[in-house]
Amino acid sequence: MTAAVAPTVSATDRGRRALLALAAALGLGLLFLDPLMLALASAAGAFLVVSLADALRTRRDFRRMALLTPDGFSVGLVRGQGAELSSHVVALKDLEFRPTGALTASPLALKRGEADVTFAFRPGSIGEHHVGAVDASLRCAFGLFSVKGPLRLEVRAKVYPRFVAAIARAAQLLARRGTEGEEQETEAIGDGLEYAETREYTPGDSLRRMDWKATARSGTLMVKRFQREGGEAAHVIYLLGAAGPSAGDELATEFVNLLYSAAGAGTPLTVTIYDREKRVLHLSGPATRRLMASSFEVVLRSARVPYDDVRSVLDILPSSHAARLAARATLEGWAKAAGRPDPASSARLADLAPLLPAHGGSYVVLTSLLGQLSGVLDMIAELRRRSADVSVAYPARPWMDAPTLEEAYLMRASLERARRSMAALGCEARPLAAGAAVATATSRDHKYNI
Repeated sequence: MTAAVAPTVSATDRGRRALLALAAALGLGLLFLDPLMLALASAAGAFLVVSLADALRTRRDFRRMALLTPDGFSVGLVRGQGAELSSHVVALKDLEFRPTGALTASPLALKRGEADVTFAFRPGSIGEHHVGAVDASLRCAFGLFSVKGPLRLEVRAKVYPRFVAAIARAAQLLARRGTEGEEQETEAIGDGLEYAETREYTPGDSLRRMDWKATARSGTLMVKRFQREGGEAAHVIYLLGAAGPSAGDELATEFVNLLYSAAGAGTPLTVTIYDREKRVLHLSGPATRRLMASSFEVVLRSARVPYDDVRSVLDILPSSHAARLAARATLEGWAKAAGRPDPASSARLADLAPLLPAHGGSYVVLTSLLGQLSGVLDMIAELRRRSADVSVAYPARPWMDAPTLEEAYLMRASLERARRSMAALGCEARPLAAGAAVATATSRDHKYNI
């Protein structure tokens, strides 16, 4: 409901009982010419007329009968989270709020006067959301009539995918490792580590890892990267094209978290991303800036999310100003280091086997388990034949994105069949768990952490 909807007058339960009493007293008084009944009917009629007149005045001046301060909020949220918006209400009559879309007030009922009220805002989907008013009713004289209408409360919200918050959080934590964790990283160079690569210096890198020979040759500051010696490489195979936005967001969030975990542990990594049987990325090595940047670029591009959204989410994550600047520098480094798509972008899922080790290995496959599964099952069967350890992760409830109940039922049945096929191959398939997020709300020039 928007503020343009006109208020309406309706009788309360007490008012309906008064109308019935008036009709009964008037009927009996006229039937038996009973003066007492006629006097009762007259009194009831007077109360009703006074209350109705008050209701009509209230309807005319509805917007001035109750005011909310502040009455406008701008909210940044991550999918699955909500915001609590605090406001102060001044009401000239008893007031009752009614749930309006994603808005719910607490307390719901208020006496005449002033009070603080909190609105819980719970948008369900990714994207832009706008609420122009909250539904309320004002109780008129004697409580016989009420006036229902919209009170101005404008809420503008942008709900970001959860994986965008995961990328922002990864930038924040990795930037912290590069600054606050500098000593720990320096001490790690030595026994048990082996040289991985030399790359261009980025803000936050330890100065003790400078590669002065490479710097002299290139004329640009260069640093050395190390990884744990003999560490077993992890293989992440990410299949895009989930059933819907929520399922796709769950998969992308898990993918980002896996990359961050590998970067934090210094684990060698192979990342392969497919979009509907077409390979769009295949990179191997330590979880360096280039690997993470290229992977995140594919994820953002496939979801049609710009890097500006990651920067916006970074601003609403709780952190100090210095930490935010360091994380922004990390994001900018990723944006610049993002590579081009895999030159062999026409390669199909079935052509992946020659790129992988001939024996053993640990694999994580991220897929919706819906659609054409023959290529996925063939790939997993080949990996199992090579004695590889394969784990499949899928969205917990992808059928929630279905437009109809019938399609949701078919998707759930298809998912169960896919799980049984995985089990027959000796492959563990697990549903993903929902993650947490951070929200903030801004009101005029003030910002509130949620």
